[in-house]
Amino acid sequence: MSDHPLVAAYLADLDRALIGTDPREREDTLEAIRDHLREALGDAPTSDDVRGVLADLGSVDAIAAGATPSAGAATVTVVPATDSPARLDRGALVALVASVVALLLLFWSPWAGLPLALVALVVAVQRTRRGGDRSGAAWTAVVVSAATLVLGVVLSLTLFASGAGSPAPGPVDDAPTSAS
Repeated sequence: MSDHPLVAAYLADLDRALIGTDPREREDTLEAIRDHLREALGDAPTSDDVRGVLADLGSVDAIAAGATPSAGAATVTVVPATDSPARLDRGALVALVASVVALLLLFWSPWAGLPLALVALVVAVQRTRRGGDRSGAAWTAVVVSAATLVLGVVLSLTLFASGAGSPAPGPVDDAPTSAS
């Protein structure tokens, strides 16, 4: 098991990552990982088995981050990538502003609001698929522009259903007209 090149490389990387930690904890951590690998891999593991077990263990940096630093070592704080601050994508911001403007235009000038909402929706969907926006602006733009389009369709159907523009029923004058 420990003679497998992937295991040897993982343990060497972990040993280097644990430099600066309490020496006793360093040895305990390495021994615990070795024991776990022996139990999980058995006598003749395949490379795929080793990769799977090592992936389950996680990165050596994550393991080392949980170790106690030694008294004389400098403390290094590891911040996972998922805790990075939200990054605002300019395209997502443009789509969000366009979708809000489209919603406001819907009541003033629907002929301008609806196409703008459609464009904002397309841009926002592209930005969400690209995955560069972590702030949620692209998803918010998708929701606002989609709601604007749905509201525009509902208002249009309501207008057509009410019969606006149709002549109003009234009394019918069926008296013959005189020809003079």
